[in-house]
Amino acid sequence: WPSSALGFDGAAFRDALERYGADLAREAVRIVRECASRLGFDAPTRGCAATLTLNYYVCDGSAPAGEPLVAEHTDVGVLTLVASDGGGCAALELLGDGEWSRAPFRGGAVLVHAADCLPELVPGARTARHRVVATGEPGTRLSAALFVDFPDDHVVGPGMTYKTWRLSRVRRAMATAKAGARGKASAPRPRAKAAARPRPNSSTSPRVESSFFCADEARVAPRLAA
Repeated sequence: WPSSALGFDGAAFRDALERYGADLAREAVRIVRECASRLGFDAPTRGCAATLTLNYYVCDGSAPAGEPLVAEHTDVGVLTLVASDGGGCAALELLGDGEWSRAPFRGGAVLVHAADCLPELVPGARTARHRVVATGEPGTRLSAALFVDFPDDHVVGPGMTYKTWRLSRVRRAMATAKAGARGKASAPRPRAKAAARPRPNSSTSPRVESSFFCADEARVAPRLAA
């Protein structure tokens, strides 16, 4: 956790963030149970967990509008709750009917979207494929994402527990990421030019600080029992 510094109280920050996360996690469980009631799947009565991550983007405006800052992906889990400060340098986009559109934003509201486990529970359900893109404007953006998980022993399919499903899903994501990395490494490189291009720095290129969807959740975010 950040330590205290001039004008910053690390202990108060941690306390406020943990209280916010706990409140959001309780609301997330309520939403899961409401979805279960309406869509006809079994929701656990206890033992859900949630991972809260903070994503902070700093852009100097040099990135063109629409340039991805976080690659398109879906979330591992049941539901994801997202809140942001509406910072104008970046935007969350959702894929629907083959086209990207800006996610709705209203101050104080929380966006809820389906994660990868929902189709296991509700055949035919669609997950929310999303990404974060630059808007071309300088500034910052802060968002909080809460990823909701079922208890490990909760049954999500014939003979399949949530733990088994989640491990399989993470392995597929890692395999896809590795295949993409190998493809980039094997791509032919352009010939070197006579004059080397200068290395980008913080004054000439956007700087993005965020947690990635394949990050080690145990180290980058607090786990919250709900």
